[in-house]
Amino acid sequence: MGRYLYKWINEYMVAINTTNIERLIPLFSDDIQYFPPDNTALSGKEALTRWFLSYFNYYENISERLWTKDVKVAGDHAYVNYGLQGKNI
Repeated sequence: MGRYLYKWINEYMVAINTTNIERLIPLFSDDIQYFPPDNTALSGKEALTRWFLSYFNYYENISERLWTKDVKVAGDHAYVNYGLQGKNI
């Protein structure tokens, strides 16, 4: 499971840093619960897509790096607590 999660994190970072919504959204399950920094929780891919499109439109240049702090796995679900460092202009 660990190798898969690290691959997911790499795919996530590439999609974010290239502002590629078509590459980003398929990384998430339909019932995603996403907790963006300094924002309210989002539920589902539609809400997540809207949020990321707004995020991508707000910042002209996105450069982010993230790393795992804690991973909890229960069956086919995972909760990843991560650190984020970014420079968004």
